[in-house]
Amino acid sequence: MYVSQYLGNLESYEAQQNYEHTFQHMQKLLGAKPETILADLHPDYPSAQLAIKIAAAYQVPLKKIQHHEAHFAAVLAEHNLFETNEKILGVVWDGTGYGSDGNIWGGEFFMYENRSIKRIHYLQPFINIAGDKTAKEPRLAALAISHKMEKAAILLKPKFTANEWLFYQKVLQQNNLLNSSAGRYFDGVAALLSLLSVNSYEGEGALLLETLANEYLQETNFTIEESYATEEIITSIHCNEWHYRADRQ
Repeated sequence: MYVSQYLGNLESYEAQQNYEHTFQHMQKLLGAKPETILADLHPDYPSAQLAIKIAAAYQVPLKKIQHHEAHFAAVLAEHNLFETNEKILGVVWDGTGYGSDGNIWGGEFFMYENRSIKRIHYLQPFINIAGDKTAKEPRLAALAISHKMEKAAILLKPKFTANEWLFYQKVLQQNNLLNSSAGRYFDGVAALLSLLSVNSYEGEGALLLETLANEYLQETNFTIEESYATEEIITSIHCNEWHYRADRQ
């Protein structure tokens, strides 16, 4: 495996040009021709669009991979576990990733078995209220997660203008796209705790929430122990696996 230098975010045209230049440079340097191109499943990612272009130019197959399955596969490869006969549970908590069902994933539980990765569980989905804008404005994640809770509305309404509030209430009634992202849950909780409403940099809400949690931990020496909730989560995953097996048979 050969890895290029860090290329950064590909949203800008200059970064995309640098990506293509680096690909061509690595290819010439190694004297290699690609046999298959791998790309993220998300159709709007610049990297995925560039992959389509490269695959067409070299007339080779293009294989799209779900974002969080790729994270899990990377850990399996790191620990040489692809050939194992044991079942492996993978927990991938992330920001945004396009799911194979067309929804937004990010709080995923996978099972690796018989050289195959299957999604067996996920965090409770909520309505994806404003696309990628939700990642920039934790107040939107908070609204989507708790829009059916009257007490939450009292906390959140002051964070919006009157027109914004009416607009997003309509969106919540009309939008069917779901989101199971752990990152957006962290953002939403940060907004509900009034740590912030809009991120000034990527991941700010989650970092502020982590800081608050660490302060509480130091003050109280709080320890998470086995509880009914823990047992319930594990039991739910186990039952879901049996349901998956039954459906497959």
